[in-house]
Amino acid sequence: MRIALVQSRLHWRDPARNRDHLADLIASEPGADLYVLPETFTTGFLGET
Repeated sequence: MRIALVQSRLHWRDPARNRDHLADLIASEPGADLYVLPETFTTGFLGET
């Protein structure tokens, strides 16, 4: 099994941009069976108190 760890600077309050950026990174490195992504990249870190 080939595993790819994807790490990138995330964009605050812009989950769509995060998804697009990480999709581009994944597309640039095809062939992995599993891509491990940052835990909260889809939320944009909106959990303000």
